[in-house]
Amino acid sequence: MRAFEEFFAYELLRNLWVPPRRPDEVLYVSNNSGQLNLWRRRLRSRCPERLTFYEEWAVWFGLETPYGILLLMDFQGRERHQMALLQPGRWPERLTRNLDHFYRFDSQTITPDGRFVVLFSDQQDPRFPGLFLYDLERRELRPLLHQEGRQLMPQVVSPDGQWLLAIAVLDLETTEVLLVHLATGESEVLLPARKEVTQVPVDWHPSGRGFYVLTDQDHEFTWLGYYDLEQRTLTPVAQPEHDVEWMRYHNGTLFWVENHDGRHVLLARREGAARTRRFRLPAGNFSSLRLVGDFLYLVLEGARFPSNLLKLRLRSGRYRKVAGGFYTDLSEDELVEPESVRYRSFDGLPIQAWLYRPKGAQGRVPVVLSIHGGPNWQERPLYSGFYQYLLQHGVAVFAPNYRGSTGFGKTFKRLIYRDWGGAELRDLEEGVRWLLQQPWVDPQRIAVFGGSFGGFATLSCLTRLPQYFCCGVDIMGPSNLVTFAGSVPEHWKPFMAQIVGDPEKDRDLLLERSPITYVENLRAPLLVIQGANDPRVVKAESDQMVEALRRRGVPVEYVVFEDEGHGFTKRANQVRAFRLSAEFLLKHLKGTG
Repeated sequence: MRAFEEFFAYELLRNLWVPPRRPDEVLYVSNNSGQLNLWRRRLRSRCPERLTFYEEWAVWFGLETPYGILLLMDFQGRERHQMALLQPGRWPERLTRNLDHFYRFDSQTITPDGRFVVLFSDQQDPRFPGLFLYDLERRELRPLLHQEGRQLMPQVVSPDGQWLLAIAVLDLETTEVLLVHLATGESEVLLPARKEVTQVPVDWHPSGRGFYVLTDQDHEFTWLGYYDLEQRTLTPVAQPEHDVEWMRYHNGTLFWVENHDGRHVLLARREGAARTRRFRLPAGNFSSLRLVGDFLYLVLEGARFPSNLLKLRLRSGRYRKVAGGFYTDLSEDELVEPESVRYRSFDGLPIQAWLYRPKGAQGRVPVVLSIHGGPNWQERPLYSGFYQYLLQHGVAVFAPNYRGSTGFGKTFKRLIYRDWGGAELRDLEEGVRWLLQQPWVDPQRIAVFGGSFGGFATLSCLTRLPQYFCCGVDIMGPSNLVTFAGSVPEHWKPFMAQIVGDPEKDRDLLLERSPITYVENLRAPLLVIQGANDPRVVKAESDQMVEALRRRGVPVEYVVFEDEGHGFTKRANQVRAFRLSAEFLLKHLKGTG
């Protein structure tokens, strides 16, 4: 059998940036050095060049400007993102130094001349972050726009560099689109708020006479529209029965990505044409799409292969892999591609799930119920070294998209609001009952695993459905919804009553749904993993569960990563956490590990 580390021995590629004037060079973030740092790869060379050398800071993004490479960084998972500027041969210069606040940007919030970058920051108001403008030439930060009771998020700077499209977030499902003048901060509402309608501008037309919007207005799925600034009209461009997740205008052509049952499809259409072109790419999910000249650069990931950097020639549709993949001889043929299955929940609602079955398994096999986080997220067939290691050892993985998951329409997504530990828990129970009907499943060897919301759901399964599970792993999951709702970051708190419940007004409901309330039912062995600096699910959430179990003598292992937050930025920590999880599960499912 292959060693555990082999399943994690691959080149991580994140947040790709392609300098427009040097299309055969890419900047990207990777943890190959042990921490998330910025790297550069010249596509004709097989040797990447490391540009930053941080140990405790994680670099999340690097964007080339005339003043140097602008970095977005975070210290030990605290999510108080800061900016720095990297010059050739020098240590990065910190541009922001206030670790009590965050400053965030992306590639579309910088002016075309590269001098000004629009930031999303809570410096002025921790509950309702607003817009700031940073002058890279003068090293000056100034407030641009703040609105009481609303969060303002920058989206796209206009082609002439004078205007910004931004959104005002009224609640989790309601946004309006603003046009902001960068010189004065004056703003105008272009697409007014409509109850439970999201509207997010994604790109300008190069003429500046209009822009493209992703919205779910009057439709179950997110669609692509064009807003004409002169006519003040929004016209559909692509309105499929799938979510549109990304779009860019490039050289007279619209490119967009649709989510087809958890896998991405890339489409294109010449402006004014009727015919839509579909690119033939391997099945998987795309990220970091960058258009330069006649090429599209993208990172592709599938269930049987990790992140691969592809270079696609737009005219021919031909592509080649230029970076990424395994460092060992581990091949796709050894790995498992999941099957998409569906089952009915207690109320007849169809639930989709991904089922990974070990190759060559004989007789009944153990299964891990894997619960994704979010909860507004989607389990997709992406590479997981953790899954594939379990499969190599004869353990199946069942990963459902319970109600609240994205990708199945906005009605499905909203079913979990103010119902954590309610109907979605019954979705999970029906998933286990579906498993028990399969002749190849061992009913005595079913485990549960999850992180973040998935950790909460894991604890809910073990405390409220204890008859089904022989063990479980909770990674950074809330155990008490009252204390959780009151301890999240300040800019999350305005939305907690909508997604979870008000910790004061809904105290009884939240306690009734909290795993800590049913701790006396938990009897299966449990592994709890927590980041000490987690700002989303604070360490006290895991502490109280572990302490309650230890008082009762229930076997619980507790591992705290002192230098991590909500997730893992250091490669050694990530590998250790998943190794501990895999060994714990194999020990209780197969007597090994």
